[in-house]
Amino acid sequence: MTKPSHSTETDTPASTTRLGRRGMLQISAAASGVAASMPLASPTRAAVDAEIASEKSSTQTAATNKDSLIEFSKTPDRVFISGNTWANPMEDWQLESGRAVCMSGGAKRNLHSLIHEVDQNGDLHLAVDIQRVQKRKFDQVGFRVGIQSDIKDYRANCFTHRGLDAGIVGNDAAAGKKLFIGPKSIDVDVSLDQPLRLDLQASVGDAESLVTLKLLQASGDVVGEVQHRVAGSRLLGNVALVQHFGRGDAKFGAGSFAFGDWTLAGSAISVRPERAFGPLLWTMYTLSDSRSTDGMMLNLTALTGPLGQQDSREIELEFQRDGKWVRHGVAELDPDAFTATFRIANWDATTSIPFRCVFRQRDREGNHAETFYREGTIRAEPKDRPLRLGALTCQNDYAFPYAPVADNLVKVDPDLLYFSGDQLYEGHGGYGIIRRPADRAILNYLRKFYQFGWAFGHAMADRPTLCIPDDHDVFQGNIWGEGGRAMEVSKGGASSKGGYIEPAKMVNVVHRTNTSHHPAPFDPQPCQQDISVYYGTLLWGGVSFAILGDRQWKSGPERVETGSGRADHVIDHDFDTSVLDQPGLDLLGERQEAFLKQWSRDWDGHTMKVLLSQTVFAGVATHHGGYNGYLKGDLDSGSWPQSA
Repeated sequence: MTKPSHSTETDTPASTTRLGRRGMLQISAAASGVAASMPLASPTRAAVDAEIASEKSSTQTAATNKDSLIEFSKTPDRVFISGNTWANPMEDWQLESGRAVCMSGGAKRNLHSLIHEVDQNGDLHLAVDIQRVQKRKFDQVGFRVGIQSDIKDYRANCFTHRGLDAGIVGNDAAAGKKLFIGPKSIDVDVSLDQPLRLDLQASVGDAESLVTLKLLQASGDVVGEVQHRVAGSRLLGNVALVQHFGRGDAKFGAGSFAFGDWTLAGSAISVRPERAFGPLLWTMYTLSDSRSTDGMMLNLTALTGPLGQQDSREIELEFQRDGKWVRHGVAELDPDAFTATFRIANWDATTSIPFRCVFRQRDREGNHAETFYREGTIRAEPKDRPLRLGALTCQNDYAFPYAPVADNLVKVDPDLLYFSGDQLYEGHGGYGIIRRPADRAILNYLRKFYQFGWAFGHAMADRPTLCIPDDHDVFQGNIWGEGGRAMEVSKGGASSKGGYIEPAKMVNVVHRTNTSHHPAPFDPQPCQQDISVYYGTLLWGGVSFAILGDRQWKSGPERVETGSGRADHVIDHDFDTSVLDQPGLDLLGERQEAFLKQWSRDWDGHTMKVLLSQTVFAGVATHHGGYNGYLKGDLDSGSWPQSA
């Protein structure tokens, strides 16, 4: 969300439908941990919320009463298009010379507006300049309107391909090109290598609506016009720019197109600027008693989308004191993960205090253009009462954005959030996964991870969060980390072999985006391939949490023979599982075992200990896959290797 910039003062340093194998345990823990609810003690926050609400209201009213424009022309070149849009998939789009360019000829590439929704009767007007930048054997470009998922949430709508299509399809051969709306089309004779303009107008009504699409040259001359009548309800929902509708000769790929500034206007459209997501995406933080001269440590990370060389690389942190926003300092964005982390020692955790992160966006000339904020509350440490923990795991995107769960998290008001892994799955958002090269794999991962923050960012803004990556977060069905070594893949998949299949650079981005706001690791020395580690302690609310990367050193199942078709499953009832307990096999690795020995003996400043891991630390798995998929042994658990 963009709001008018506030003046600052100089500050001194501050003193689902399917239940997975872990789901039942986590639900039980969460149900017992969130039995009570207490309001935050933030007397100044109400005034801030009122100010924000007033700004939202006035901004929305102003935007609704004028033609609305999504501008690409003023933003520097970069991968992240705009906080007002969602690109499918992000890694195939970029801003280039003031235009949004889809670089891929793959199917169903699209760019949704997040802040516009057709949700009422009235006039609708969409217009955008287009130009082909790479010729292939088939061209498909235009609009999609009336995009609605089954959930009918604007975020969920971004991941469905249903809607009314309107645009140009065809090729430069004898078959020619067609200007179309749904099933209605006319022939047009025009080169797509020149600047053109698509202009769609409709009257949205309770019954039938007339939709008109025009194709114009830069001179304003009309090349073609087609009309089609549809039910008014077919126009309700998201609107998007599309390259390759998924119709025609898809095997050749669609030509790549550049899109200019996008007009979305008319009384049928509601404009909701508060729905913008980025470029400042969300924040995560922890508070932990270091039991050293550093006292209580505040660790806070802000995340942005992938920015460009001309963008600012700084995030500012401000706290609200005596009704004024006071600047604390600045942190640099990591060039790979696009995270900025603040670490503040001797934090006063006796009271709650509002904070906000600030990103000042530049235009293409390097001048300040807009200021973006993400706000939250650093809450006071709970004292003299039980700590309330909200625990979640395995966020597959069947029902993204999980609104009932995410909203109820805020309602039950846990003191601490714990995401125990699989913040994403490989299928998140569609379009597959990328393993090489590393930079493309990182963008592919970030796009999927952003769905996690999009859903839960509002819950994480006001309470400490622990977030541990697991196997699917690094695009593996299982991790047998083998101390960070590279996986040797000659045949078969990545789920039953030791090591990491993704580039180490991508794995480190996964660690950074999930854990950079955690307390400092017990021993920060990287493991093989210079892969980072994150195991350590968080002490909060009288509880000491041991944070484990329990798969990072674990031995791979190919070191033993399970007698079944799958290396990590024992399905033969007569198999003697004791033969799987062999010398030289690791469960946690020597480094984490040394950490746990020290942690288990140290009771300074707390009365309860909790061990946090990705894998269930007991052999509770009895079935896998189908109803009759009985297992005698599952090596993907904390009970193998047995001696370890």
